[in-house]
Amino acid sequence: MLRSRYLLAALLFMAASARAQVCTSQGLRTVEQAERATALGNKTAARSLLQRAYEECQISPIVLRKISDVYDALGEAGPAQVYRNQAKRIESPDLQFDQRPGSPTEPVGALEDNPYVREKWALVVGITHFKNPAMDLRFASKDATDFAAMLTDPNIGRFRNDPQHVKLLTDEKATVEGIRTAINEIARDSRKEDLVVMYFSSHGTSAGSDIAADEGKSGYIVTYNTEPQNLYATAFPMDELKHVVDTRIKAAGS
Repeated sequence: MLRSRYLLAALLFMAASARAQVCTSQGLRTVEQAERATALGNKTAARSLLQRAYEECQISPIVLRKISDVYDALGEAGPAQVYRNQAKRIESPDLQFDQRPGSPTEPVGALEDNPYVREKWALVVGITHFKNPAMDLRFASKDATDFAAMLTDPNIGRFRNDPQHVKLLTDEKATVEGIRTAINEIARDSRKEDLVVMYFSSHGTSAGSDIAADEGKSGYIVTYNTEPQNLYATAFPMDELKHVVDTRIKAAGS
């Protein structure tokens, strides 16, 4: 799992409370299944169910806190803290993403001892229209565009309003090659004292869909040109995303 100091941008997503109310019931039902899997000692199933619950309702603080509780039960404090922090961000959206040392109030999600951030970088991906139209979504590219706008809002995210700092990839631009290129550019330009955010709004597949041997199975982020029968070549592996955050991104806050 991701180390506790790392945040994916999906964990920063803010949305209207009405949408949260619609998905909360489904998300809680899936978390309950994860709780049962945890009680039976099936950690792999529990993690998969928690990921599904997050995908079903990533904007409800109730669901996020329940996900956090199950990660605590699994003995995984890092992910538990990440989900707990996102719940706090949704409940207190006026909190800034960074503060200078000495501020009387620690910002939610400041997982390093020193919350100072030199520069902020983001990769924001949203796909509504896919090469295979059978996979089309309704609002994914809009969600990504709105999230990028929130990041560059001088009163909220305070990221530079610059495509080199906030890389927005929607629809046909959001290929595996496009995503890897953007990640490589961020890895090249960011430094240890920077903040890096990654946000994805698309389909995701479970590890069970992977044809690899059990120890090599991975979930995938579906990209614009993904072929469902050829995920390894045409989708972005979630395990690779974790590896990228752990080893390629120099920023301590990612």
